[in-house]
Amino acid sequence: MQRTYELMFIVRPDMTDEELEKLTSTLETQASNAGATVTNVERRGDGPAAGSTETARAGSARNASARLMVIRMVW
Repeated sequence: MQRTYELMFIVRPDMTDEELEKLTSTLETQASNAGATVTNVERRGDGPAAGSTETARAGSARNASARLMVIRMVW
């Protein structure tokens, strides 16, 4: 019996689209290598982060836009 799983993750607001594509591709490859079949990759949009967010750098970004990504797969 196959089960459906969702991997949801929040992406740093300063990550470029190219970096996001590379990250998503890496996660899809790892899931496939583990035996899962990726059925959907969804970008749920850019929106204001709840509360304040801080980046790893000095001079943190407050109220930055958060990007939510969802990868759906069956295993």
